[in-house]
Amino acid sequence: MSDLKEQLLSIAFDMFLAQGYDGVGLSEVIKKAGVSKGALYHHFSSKDDLIDQVLQRYFLDGFAAVEFDALTAADAKDQLSMLVAVYQAQFGAESALNKYGLARYFALFFDSLARNENFAQAICTYYQKIEAALSPEIRPYLRQMEGEIYLAAIHRRAPNFSFLPQ
Repeated sequence: MSDLKEQLLSIAFDMFLAQGYDGVGLSEVIKKAGVSKGALYHHFSSKDDLIDQVLQRYFLDGFAAVEFDALTAADAKDQLSMLVAVYQAQFGAESALNKYGLARYFALFFDSLARNENFAQAICTYYQKIEAALSPEIRPYLRQMEGEIYLAAIHRRAPNFSFLPQ
């Protein structure tokens, strides 16, 4: 991916988090990036294309990092460790999402689920695959971790998975 395209995605993601989908126009992205209209349109055909690529880069690529074959083959203890590593990378204290907090992340996430059928299907497929990969005794921890991420968003803090068995 070109440096300019990555810069535009980063700026757009930041703006979508801060202002929501409806609050961001392409002209504002162009202005903030300091590029020409042609430079933006070289990489993105429309605002919908831009948000699609933002969703891919900042949401779906993180979910795609899960190695489902390795997760399926692992024993329960290793599955839990792998699951924690995935969630820590995506939502932990070092996450890029912490600039605006998890609440903004979830606002964009759920707004995108409602607006974008392809994104909604990709997220649904991810959760189906991860639940199928996990052993039955680990699936409840997935739900607890998801709940902890939700509570972390409410309390404006990084998720804390210390409740999980070692």
